Amino acid sequence: MEKSVTVTTYKPSIAEVKGGTEWSELEQALLDACKTGEPVFPKDAVLPDNMDDSAAMIAALRPQNPSEPSRRVRASLIRYLLLGGCGASNGTRPHPKGVEVSGGWIDGALDLEGCETPLDLKLRYCLVLETPNLTGAHLTGLYLNGSRCQAGMNLNRLVIDEDLILRGGFDCSGTVDLGGARIDGTLSCIGGRFDGKGGTALDGAAMVVGADVFLRSGFCAIGLVNLIRARIGGQLSCNGGRFDSGNAMALDCDTITVGASVFFRECSNAIPSHLTGDVDFTRAQIGGNLQFIGATIDGAAKSESARIEEGLFWQGIRGKVSTLDLTEAQVGVLRDDAESWQRVEKYHLSGFRYDRLHNHLSLSMRRDWLAHKHEEELTGPNGHNARDFDPQPYTQLASVLDKAGHRTAAAEILYARENKLRQVALPRARAISRGTFGQERRIYFLMLRRLWDWGFQGVFGYGHRPALALAWVFGLWLFSWALYGAAYQSGQMAPNSDVILTSSEWLAAVNNPNACQPVAWGSGKPHNENCTMPLDIWLETARSAPDYETFNARLYALDLFVPLDALGQEQAWAPSRDRGWWGRIGYAARMWVQVAGWIITAVGAAVLTGLVGRKD
Repeated sequence: MEKSVTVTTYKPSIAEVKGGTEWSELEQALLDACKTGEPVFPKDAVLPDNMDDSAAMIAALRPQNPSEPSRRVRASLIRYLLLGGCGASNGTRPHPKGVEVSGGWIDGALDLEGCETPLDLKLRYCLVLETPNLTGAHLTGLYLNGSRCQAGMNLNRLVIDEDLILRGGFDCSGTVDLGGARIDGTLSCIGGRFDGKGGTALDGAAMVVGADVFLRSGFCAIGLVNLIRARIGGQLSCNGGRFDSGNAMALDCDTITVGASVFFRECSNAIPSHLTGDVDFTRAQIGGNLQFIGATIDGAAKSESARIEEGLFWQGIRGKVSTLDLTEAQVGVLRDDAESWQRVEKYHLSGFRYDRLHNHLSLSMRRDWLAHKHEEELTGPNGHNARDFDPQPYTQLASVLDKAGHRTAAAEILYARENKLRQVALPRARAISRGTFGQERRIYFLMLRRLWDWGFQGVFGYGHRPALALAWVFGLWLFSWALYGAAYQSGQMAPNSDVILTSSEWLAAVNNPNACQPVAWGSGKPHNENCTMPLDIWLETARSAPDYETFNARLYALDLFVPLDALGQEQAWAPSRDRGWWGRIGYAARMWVQVAGWIITAVGAAVLTGLVGRKD
């Protein structure tokens, strides 16, 4: 049977802590406060009238250097009190309010590694000379308002039951390491300054915060703020915060989970969020909004594969954004403006999905948004370059517009998509297959396909502008009406009936001495200008002419175009190709008008039923 092992933390005696050196005034006041729990201030400090003014409190309290012996507070005394002191027998049991001291300088390294205490630690407006080590420690709360740490802080795997406060002028040189920490309340760094000295300024990788994280209102980080795999139950507010890492990563939120929203906006005193360096929300999970409103960004903004439950706000952006990567990102609503997109040198929208749009961008602006540097360079096996194109962003936008009831706008976007696809198809095939055995034939096929595309585009708008077909129908009808009307008026149409053409009346008209004789194509012989067309003679002299199908140019043009022969005009009349130029032109054009009628009717029906061209 295994025996349980209890490990206790070593607690030195008060004599060991004192070490033969008298307590300073501030240390004695700290010991006396064990009975009352009152805050401890240096006796010589002149407190400002406004105790909430952090700048005034720093000027009045925070030591500039360890030159004042009366303000010395040994780190070992703080540890001694946090671990319970020596009990009530000598009056050194700490008050339940915790250990609180203001305006002192901490002598030695505060070592609480692995320690557990039910108390708060409040070191306000203090000067901390050496690196505090709270690795794996467990406190109720930690408050360092207005304090300065000269050698960073090791808070790795720290557990805080309530809040961790590094605000109100808090200043740290070196890394504040919160990797793997668990804070059940709020992490507040409002107005704090974190200088990583060329490295990481604030490391919160894999930390867990139950409530909110505030990096706003004067927050300043010189170096990387690392929030990789962090989990935040509330919001992440960076309004008015400054993140400066030069050309490196400024804020890394890869795989972060935020229960509420993430803000990069102006704070209450109109100071905007400012990021100098890259900001990364790749694979982030955000339960609310991701808001970049009025922020200044000089670097890249990455949100590849991010999931944002509510909205992405990209508005009023200032600065120069080198890249905005939204590849495979998914948001509820996209709120943006054209000016903010113009701040971006290059952006990636492949796989970017959004349920709604909330803006006032015109259709032309949306087309420009999709087209702006969205094509990628493609290099074939032999080094030949072309442009590759991803149609998904166009399809996504068209789908959202269609669901919102803007069907005409959706069709225009799909039309632009088809244009882009066909523009890159042939160069792309050439880049990939140039010099490859058997692949050159594919290029010829694409060239033939391009001819079809030109026709499909011009007549049907790739199926997204079906009204174009009506314009073609109307134009061909007018052309045929004018052509065959002129042919009939000039007598260069003939009855298309074997009975009439073999009748004595028609033969008499043809053999009339004044009748115009046929002139073969290419013979160059002109007609006798004084002759009369046999049709005119037949119409005037034949008793059967009044009872024959009356020629109507409008109906003939329609009957010729519509592939049904329902009006009888095409069966009754035909152009005479050897009677003159109008007949020749009408004879040659008849087949092309009929073919156009078949194609436009058949493809038009397929377009209207959705079989061709209108699928997303």
